[in-house]
Amino acid sequence: MLRTTASLILLLLLAGPAHAWWNKDWPDRKKIVLDTSVNGVAITENLAQVPIPVRLHSGNFSYFLDTKPDGSDLRFVASDDKTPLKYHIEQYDQVGGLAVIWVQVPTILPGSADGNIWLYYGNQAAPAGYDVAGTYDVATVAAYHYAEAAGLPKDSSAFANHPTDGSVKLGQPGVIDRAVAFEPSSSLRVPASPALASPAGTGLTFSTWLKLTKTQYSGRILSLGTEQSGFHLEVVNNNLALHLNALGKEAIVQTKVPLAVDRWYHLAVIAGSKPKLFVDGELAVEADYRNPVNLAGDLVMGANAGANGFTGLLDETQIANVERSADWVKMAAKGQGSDSKLMSYGEDESATAASGFTYADLLMTLAKAVSVDGWAIIAVTLVLGFIAFDVMVTRYALLRRVEKQDNQFVSEARRLLTRMLEERDAVSRKHALENIGQTFQHSTLFRLFETGIDELDKLFELAAARGAGKTLAAEGLEVIRSSLDATLVAENNRLNASMVLVTIAISGAPFLGLLGTVVGVMITFATVAATGDVNVSTIAPGVASAMTTTVVGLFIAIPCMFGYNFLATLISRRMSAMEVYSDQLLSTFALHHSSAYSAVEDSHATPESTEALR
Repeated sequence: MLRTTASLILLLLLAGPAHAWWNKDWPDRKKIVLDTSVNGVAITENLAQVPIPVRLHSGNFSYFLDTKPDGSDLRFVASDDKTPLKYHIEQYDQVGGLAVIWVQVPTILPGSADGNIWLYYGNQAAPAGYDVAGTYDVATVAAYHYAEAAGLPKDSSAFANHPTDGSVKLGQPGVIDRAVAFEPSSSLRVPASPALASPAGTGLTFSTWLKLTKTQYSGRILSLGTEQSGFHLEVVNNNLALHLNALGKEAIVQTKVPLAVDRWYHLAVIAGSKPKLFVDGELAVEADYRNPVNLAGDLVMGANAGANGFTGLLDETQIANVERSADWVKMAAKGQGSDSKLMSYGEDESATAASGFTYADLLMTLAKAVSVDGWAIIAVTLVLGFIAFDVMVTRYALLRRVEKQDNQFVSEARRLLTRMLEERDAVSRKHALENIGQTFQHSTLFRLFETGIDELDKLFELAAARGAGKTLAAEGLEVIRSSLDATLVAENNRLNASMVLVTIAISGAPFLGLLGTVVGVMITFATVAATGDVNVSTIAPGVASAMTTTVVGLFIAIPCMFGYNFLATLISRRMSAMEVYSDQLLSTFALHHSSAYSAVEDSHATPESTEALR
C-alpha cells in the first residue's frame, strides 16, 4: 500500500505542466484517447463527423460532484485544445456517478493510438452548451436513444422524425443507457417524410442494437417503404433475413449463424447499390440484387402489415440517407458497446498545473477523487482523531502541572510533615492542610500526604476516645497503608481519565480506513464489471481514492500511538513517585508514633484501649 501511494505521488509530481488550456474558466479537464489501431477499433479510412458515446462513471471520472447537477458545464474540445465540439447528454446522474454523452468528433484517423479529445468541467457559472441536433451530420435523418421515461421516443436529429404512434415499453436496461422493449404485437411507427425517403440508387443506412429475449420462429424488426418497393428485416429461427422488393421482384438474403438469446448485437443494413447486412460490425451477408429500390413510406419497427413483430429490445437506432462505409459501421459497433476499446481515459488535470504542480494540487486531486462513502468514513475517522488529540493535549497539560507541583512538594515535604506532626490538635492540622492544599492542588504527592494526615488524626481521635496514647501499632499502620493505596488508585484513575479514547483511535482508525479502502475498491471493480471499461486510467483513480481513507486512518492512528506511549510513560513515572512517597510517609509515621520506638504516654491506659490501637 505504501509503495502504491508513493508511486502515485511520484507520478503526480513528475507530471509535466500543461502548456495549453482551452478556457481558464474551466478549472479541470480530462484527456480522452481514441484508439483506432489494431488494439482498439481497427479502421482503415478517415471518418468525418462521427458521433461517439463518452461513458463516464466513478471508475474513470471521480469528480461528478464538482460538476453541475445536470452536467451542463461539460465541454468537449478537439485534440488541438482550441476547437469546441458539439455534444449532447443522453444520461447524467450526478449522485449515482453515471453519464452517457454523445460527442461529434470531426475527424477520426485510421491506425492511430494517440488521437484524443478533451473533456473540460467544473465551471459552476457555465451556461448549457449542448447541441442535440448538431451532434449528427446532415446525412443522419433519425436517431433514437430511447432514453425517455414515458410516452414515445423522440428523434434527436435535426429532422424531427418523431414516431406518431406505438405500443412499446420504454425504460428497459440497454447496451448504452435505456432501451425499448417489443412484444409480437408491439410496433413503433414513424410517418413518411422527405428526409426518410431514399430515391432508387441513393442508398440508406439503418443501424441499431438488438437483443432477442426468447427463441423466435419469425418476427419483424424493421420495415421501410411498401411491400412492392422497400425492404424489411426480420428474425427467422433466430437468424436474420433481409427482404428487398423492387419492380415486382423480391430478393431474400439470410445469415447462417443464429443470434443468441439475451445477448446484444449491433445490426446495420445498407440499402444501396449492393445491399449488405452487418452483425457486430462485420459483413454477415451481401445481396446480389442490383434492382434499384425506391425507399419511400412509413418507417415501422416491430409488427407491420399483418406480420408479427419480434420479441426483444432495441437500443440506439440511427438512420442515414447515404450509404455508410464498412468502417463507419464498425466504428458504431465497436465504439458504442460497453466493452468498447475505442476510448481510454487519462488523468484529470487542473488549470493550476499550467504553472507547475504543487503539493496542494496533489491534495486537491486526492480530495476530488474520494467518493461520498469515502468522505463519510473519513469524517468518522477525523472525529475520532480530534477526540483523541484533545484527550492527549489535556492529559499532557495535566501531567506537566502534576509533575511541577510534585517536584515543589518534594522539596518541602519534610518541613511540611514536621509542621503537621508538631500541631497540637487535629483542627489545627486540618486548617494547615487546607492552606497548603491551595498551593499543591494538582500534586499527587500532596494528596497522599493529606490522606496520611487525615487517617492519622482519625486513629488518634479514636485512641483519645478510648483513653489510649498517641502510638501506632502495626494494625494502625496497615489502616493508613490501605487508605494510601486507595488514594493511589484514585490518582491513577484521575491521570488515566479518557485515555481509553486514545486507544480506541489507535485500534479503530486503521480499521475504518481499511473499510473505506475495501468498499472503494469493491465499488471500482463493480463499476468495471458493469461497464466493461477496463484499463489503468479508469481503475487507478478509484483505487487511489479508496486508499486515501486508509492513509487518513494511519494519519490518525500513528500520532495517537506515539502520544499514548509517551503519556503512559509520564503516568507510570508519577505512579512510581507516589508509591515511593507512600512508603516514606508510612516510615515517618512509624518513627514518630509507633509503640516500637516511642514510650506510651499514658501508662494508665486500659487493656481495651490499647487493643483498639493495635
